[in-house]
Amino acid sequence: MAPPCCTDLDHGDRGRLLCCWRRCTKAGSCPGRCCWARLLVALGAFFGVWLMGFDNNVYVQVGLIMLIGLAAKNAILIVEFAKAKARRGACRSRSAALESARLRFRPILMTAFAFILGVVPLMLASGAGSGAQNVMGTAVFWGMLVATFFGVFIIPGNFTFMQTLGSRWR
Repeated sequence: MAPPCCTDLDHGDRGRLLCCWRRCTKAGSCPGRCCWARLLVALGAFFGVWLMGFDNNVYVQVGLIMLIGLAAKNAILIVEFAKAKARRGACRSRSAALESARLRFRPILMTAFAFILGVVPLMLASGAGSGAQNVMGTAVFWGMLVATFFGVFIIPGNFTFMQTLGSRWR
């Protein structure tokens, strides 16, 4: 059964998922503003797996699913705060994005580094089942590290770009 927000659309499972995500974030273009977080996670995870000499297997893919959720959460924190600030009319989209990145920088880094340091034992595991733990730990460690470092700088710029593009089309 299709979700209530997507009953009149027939775009398959991806369309329903995107439609429901838009409804959950209450923004029609929030997925577009947050798409760089997903790309950074994938690039970071695949870079780390390649660097350590592992192959792309089911453990890497499960780690990617978890990472996409965490990176999207960080991006949504920045974007929603910037949207609220810009909507109040307190400042333009560029200064709202910079202000939101500055204010959300510490909480994002705290949660990200707690997660990153929490998967270090997976990367360094030895013994029975350590192969799966090493692969997943490596993918998750590098994916979150790259997404955190670059996402804090790219997401506000992407928000400003999408806001400027949206205002020109209106």
